Amino acid sequence: MTHALLLSWFATTLATDGLSPSTEPTEILTLEQALANADAHQPTILQANASASAARARVEETLGPLLPQITGAGAVIGTQYFGNPGSVIGVSTGPAGGTTFASGGGMRTTLSLTANQLIWDFGLTLDRYRSFKAGAQQYEFSAEDARVQAHLTVRSAYYNTSALKGLLAVARETLENQKRHLAQTEGMVRVGTKPEIALVQEKTNTANDVFQAIQAEGNYGTGKALLNQAMGIEGPTSFEVQPLDAPPVEGENDTIDQLVSVALKTRPAYAAIQRQVDAQSLLVASYKGSYWPSLSVQAGVFTYATRPSNFAGDYYGQVLLNWTLFNGLTNIANVNEQKQNLIAVEAQRDQLRQQIRYDLEQARFQVLATRSGLDSANLAVDNARELLRLAEARYTAGVGNYIERGDAQVSFTNAQVQRISAQFNLNNARATLLAKLGEG
Repeated sequence: MTHALLLSWFATTLATDGLSPSTEPTEILTLEQALANADAHQPTILQANASASAARARVEETLGPLLPQITGAGAVIGTQYFGNPGSVIGVSTGPAGGTTFASGGGMRTTLSLTANQLIWDFGLTLDRYRSFKAGAQQYEFSAEDARVQAHLTVRSAYYNTSALKGLLAVARETLENQKRHLAQTEGMVRVGTKPEIALVQEKTNTANDVFQAIQAEGNYGTGKALLNQAMGIEGPTSFEVQPLDAPPVEGENDTIDQLVSVALKTRPAYAAIQRQVDAQSLLVASYKGSYWPSLSVQAGVFTYATRPSNFAGDYYGQVLLNWTLFNGLTNIANVNEQKQNLIAVEAQRDQLRQQIRYDLEQARFQVLATRSGLDSANLAVDNARELLRLAEARYTAGVGNYIERGDAQVSFTNAQVQRISAQFNLNNARATLLAKLGEG
């Protein structure tokens, strides 16, 4: 395929994909919209929110024993009585002087209504309710942590796609510049001021630049597909992303101790495990309540009748004290088990606190390092642009050769790529620091 055919094919591909520089994009997807899409569609966020809702429902379940328990019952009973030698029911003398034993019976209806109310059981039920309530708060913080992590993934995917778009722009710019070099060299070869090998080299460079542009086009499309996946969207990639530089994170210049202090207050994962510790502590207290008696009151109404017109009955009330004096040491073993579970959860909390410090140290270092790297990359681009300008001027004046100009073009292109990479690294480092601080 000649260089002319390559250029024609590449231009057709751009127009077909709607990505030609002269074609307006159909949709611009901002980072804020991408984060909102994740909140609405990302399965990890939806799953975490559902788990938090289920935990709140379990709290309502444990609240039930603290409220009055009312039970109603009714029955229709068929009865049948029959006589016996000692009975005075249904005895009669037969025609022959013998005795017969008659039988009788009927239907009986009973209705009852009973109410029970727990008064006190030394925290057995109340602390269990409080434990589940703290556990529900743990799930809520876990859901928020899932949201923070999902937002980190979306931010990273968005910055990556934005960088790939920048690389595509660099590839197109390089190709356009190479096309100008090719046209210039063709004219010089025609008039005999440049050797024919220069034209062959420029054609080779043009073909390579077309290939690089095509590669960049495919990488950009792949980046948008990954962004869709991060948002939880199943749809086309016909949108465009914006060139975006992540703003500085508040506190990125603070000391590690200052950052840790902030993270322990704001990071949902740490708040979640702290609530898990609280829930387990209350569960220990709940099991200790089984050592002692429980006090409750009961009241009820009981009625009965053999037919609707003669209902009779009574009502009653009583105070109940129940105390399991010995149950084979089961309650003691339960308390010991929950105490050990508490120690394990506290150890997990301490481990997470240490991990948070390490994460922040690493994220803070990455921000500082990549920030300095971006400054160096910007300087390299400025120098490479000036080098290319001088090389092109020397080539036009006839004192430079195509190799010098080609090397300058490569240096300029590489410098632009390095700057885009440095900006992406800084964006990603700031997004990571933001997530490690518990913000998203």
